[in-house]
Amino acid sequence: MNPVGYLRNTTKGLVGEPGVGYQFILAGNGLFVQAERPDLKATVQVSEARIPGLAPLEAGIELPYGKIPMKLWESVLRIFWQAMPQERLLTICGFGRGVYLTQFPEQETTRSSVRYQPLSGHLFEVHSHGLLRAFFSSTDDADEQGFRIYGCVGSHEGHQEYELRVGIYGHWAPLELGQVFDGLVTGSPNLTLWGAR
Repeated sequence: MNPVGYLRNTTKGLVGEPGVGYQFILAGNGLFVQAERPDLKATVQVSEARIPGLAPLEAGIELPYGKIPMKLWESVLRIFWQAMPQERLLTICGFGRGVYLTQFPEQETTRSSVRYQPLSGHLFEVHSHGLLRAFFSSTDDADEQGFRIYGCVGSHEGHQEYELRVGIYGHWAPLELGQVFDGLVTGSPNLTLWGAR
């Protein structure tokens, strides 16, 4: 089997050879890239097009271990808030149904950058922008070339804001908080969750 597969999404199903790592799928509504691992399955639209004779495909993610508890996301926000104005980075790994753990890679931080030793196998990688707004910079685009969920947390008018996206080897799609995390936002001082969009 090849590392990368190329398929067509016909009205009778997918036709072609899937890849070991990921595959591109030509569908009635454009070109997609799709990848799967034990803790994440994702489909990202690379470009829009109208292709007669092929069936449309829908972008999205599945989390086979279940969504990450919202309390874990709120603890990440607290850590970033306490570290301000320094940037920080942490990761979340899935170990089975409903079992998630945060990890801190070895890192050097400043007010405008975080340099870190990448960890393998994690599901979610999130970094902070300290006192700056949440956005994915060109540096983030260059660094975030794996297959996982990515997040950026920033600050605006005294509140934290965030951006989330799923990445498949350099192709990204935005995500909403509810697609990744499960539970109610409890909130606390200075931890109001604002989506950056």
